[in-house]
Amino acid sequence: ARFANVAFSDGSLLHGFNQRLLKKQPIVAPSDVKRYFVTPTESGQLCLMSCLLGDNGDIFFPKLSDELHLQTFSEIAKAYLHQRGYEPFICESEQQARELVHSLPQQ
Repeated sequence: ARFANVAFSDGSLLHGFNQRLLKKQPIVAPSDVKRYFVTPTESGQLCLMSCLLGDNGDIFFPKLSDELHLQTFSEIAKAYLHQRGYEPFICESEQQARELVHSLPQQ
C-alpha cells in the first residue's frame, strides 16, 4: 500500500517537529508544500486491506481529495505549536529564527 504520511512516525514531518523542539531548534515549514496525514491506525488498516484484497504485485492507494484535510506545512506547524502551548512566530530569516529560538520558555 502507498499512502500519505503517517503522523508522528519516524521520519515524518511531525516527528521532525518534535525532535527540533526538543533540541531547541527552529521549525521550518514552507507555505507552498501540502501533505495528507493518516494516523498509525489508518495506515495499519490500509496495509491490512491491501493484504486481504490484493494479489501479488497489486498496488493500492487511497483516493485522496482536498476535503480530506490536505494542509500546508505552515498550517501543520502552526497547529502543532498551538497544541504544544506555543504561539507561532513567523521569522523573516533563518538567522532571526536561530536567534529567537533561545527565548523559548522551558517546558
